[in-house]
Amino acid sequence: MLGAGSGEACLGVPPVFLKYAALGDHVLIDDGKLELEILSAGPDAGKGMLQARVIRGGLVRSEKSLAIVGKELLLPALTKSDYRNIRMASRYGVTGVMQPFVRGKEDLLEVRSALEDAGAGRIRIFAKIENMQGVRELNELLPYADEIVIARGDLGNAMPLWELPRVQKEISAACRRAGKPFMVVTQMLDSMQERAVPTRAEVADIYNAVLDGASSVMLTGETAVGKYPVEAVRYLVRTAMEAKKSVEADPCMEPEP
Repeated sequence: MLGAGSGEACLGVPPVFLKYAALGDHVLIDDGKLELEILSAGPDAGKGMLQARVIRGGLVRSEKSLAIVGKELLLPALTKSDYRNIRMASRYGVTGVMQPFVRGKEDLLEVRSALEDAGAGRIRIFAKIENMQGVRELNELLPYADEIVIARGDLGNAMPLWELPRVQKEISAACRRAGKPFMVVTQMLDSMQERAVPTRAEVADIYNAVLDGASSVMLTGETAVGKYPVEAVRYLVRTAMEAKKSVEADPCMEPEP
């Protein structure tokens, strides 16, 4: 647990992160739930450690997102473990893979090539749009993805949060014009990690995503670590089905391509 105003914290990060971190940078953890300011790399930098001041505290869980405000980290499209997983994918009946932080068509071509080399060319590629480079290159990469994922967690870290709804709408519209299926994800029922009933805003978010033309919606933390995974899925499905019924009853509610 990191508390705001609790002084310095020792932050363990992947080695590649150290190449981009600088004094004064703001670091967002877990889709921005926690915020830290880097004070110095310190003598332990070689061991993957940074010294930081806690600005917005909270519970730190493993395997959560990590971002530096205003910086895009240049990472390889696929890691060694990704290649291993791709080789195993068709063996276990995997039908789709999600490629995170897609920057352009080159990332998707690399994934497609790896799938074909592994004899898994039929596996669908879901391109996660979660940085500004992916937003800028969206029209160019659309033909190389089977489905677009509007990944609002890290995408919301890449811009002022109040701009995110506009960008989500723009991506949705671009996908509709191109006839490309798209998915909306992240924090759709975030309060249900701790509560058995969602907020009114959350169910409205699901409903509006379907009305915008989303082919699918997805839960993440709600079912991965939440206290009410069954209830969360029930609310997600029922709200999405209600939205579908509304479109079927009144086609005018369906957005223009």
